[in-house]
Amino acid sequence: MTRLLFVLTLNLACAVGAEGQDSAFAGRHCDRKRIDQRSPRHCDRKRIDQRSPTFGEIADSATLIEALGSAAAETSRLTDVALTYRADGSLKDVKARDTRSRDAERALESTVRSVAHPFPGIPNGATIRIIRFNTSGRVILSISPLTCVPELVSSTEAKEFLRRSSGSFAGSGKTATVEFVLEPTGSVSDAWVIKPSGIQKLDSLALIAVRMVQFKPPLVGRTPVLDFMAQSFTF
Repeated sequence: MTRLLFVLTLNLACAVGAEGQDSAFAGRHCDRKRIDQRSPRHCDRKRIDQRSPTFGEIADSATLIEALGSAAAETSRLTDVALTYRADGSLKDVKARDTRSRDAERALESTVRSVAHPFPGIPNGATIRIIRFNTSGRVILSISPLTCVPELVSSTEAKEFLRRSSGSFAGSGKTATVEFVLEPTGSVSDAWVIKPSGIQKLDSLALIAVRMVQFKPPLVGRTPVLDFMAQSFTF
């Protein structure tokens, strides 16, 4: 029999429950002692007024997107730059990853510093990642910390699909881990295998199954936002 093991390592945690009468927090819990960590918790009411930024609020968006494209490594799925902020909204640090060279990394970081805007109201130490998908050219934002982390709603459809499809591999103990983008709608968009099972068929099944899992999306303030997550499927 197929077992489905969830290892939502980037954001997901905590038990289901009510967090007062506020609909933004329905079915979620808080760990106020760990509100600035991406650790097992659900919602932080102190961040209910936090606002999710737009590209234009962070920096000159056209320059930023062009710089990411110029620095991108063709061999990398993603190229990103992380902006970390101080309590007054000023930029504290910039760090690029997965560029085509060390010179490209430095050039991207320098460009971001030159075009970045202050973002008042952001929590001290908060990080905004600007991520480019190098195959499609899509550029997205991801912010940390979140007000509410994602919530698993249902895996029933995925379990049934894997039960029907895994055939003789059921009970093999093989595990495929998939990383994916959880959209503000709660749906899964881009997904890829980061730890293969060693069997191509199982990796392919995991990529299909992850899109069947239903989530409540993460929130910044009261606004649904996208985030990266990882999920392991053990057969």
